[in-house]
Amino acid sequence: MVDKKHPQYTYIKNSFFYFSRAVPFDLRNYYSTNRIVISLRTKSSQKAQIASKNISSKLEDYWLGLRLKSISVPASKKLVTSVTDNVFSNAPTITEAQDSYLSTSCCWVLIQVYLPTYSIIPKLDQKIN
Repeated sequence: MVDKKHPQYTYIKNSFFYFSRAVPFDLRNYYSTNRIVISLRTKSSQKAQIASKNISSKLEDYWLGLRLKSISVPASKKLVTSVTDNVFSNAPTITEAQDSYLSTSCCWVLIQVYLPTYSIIPKLDQKIN
């Protein structure tokens, strides 16, 4: 019997390749089973190798995310609760800036250039209240 080497995390059943990987011990509470088995739906060793690497990579990324969610943030006691509490600025708010802009004549000039057909817009020589 010739012993063929299978791609990592695969085995053959009924001539088809299957992906099989044990769930890490620290993540078993997220799964209902201790092993992940997925049919790769191929008889080709090359296709199985590509699929196996792809699935394994996605699992590793997902598992890393699960592990990072469960760890505490280093120096979390030094974090501020609200960023806006520590920011002081003399800049106007958006509403104040809008009111200031709309109260100047340059706004009316721009509106007249782009919307000359509207008669409600004051002429350049008219005083704006």
